[in-house]
Amino acid sequence: MAVAAYSVIDAQAVRHTSPAGYLGVVLALEGVLLTVCLRPDRQFLRQAFGPGLLIAIGTVIAYPALASVWCYFPPQSTFR
Repeated sequence: MAVAAYSVIDAQAVRHTSPAGYLGVVLALEGVLLTVCLRPDRQFLRQAFGPGLLIAIGTVIAYPALASVWCYFPPQSTFR
C-alpha cells in the first residue's frame, strides 16, 4: 500500500515540478527523517560522510537523467 501511494504521489509531483526541484525536496526530506530516526553521533557521521557523499552524487546524476528520459519515452504500464 505504501509503495502504491508513493508511486502515485511521485508521478504527480514530477509532472508538476522539474526533476531537479523534486529531487532536492526528496533528498532534504530523506536526510531529515534519517537524522531524526537514527540520531547518529558525530563519529558515526564522520565515518559515513564519504560513502554518503558518493551515493548522493550518484543519485543527483542518475535521478534527473532518468526522469528526463521518461519525459521523452514514458514507461509503458504493465497493468491493463
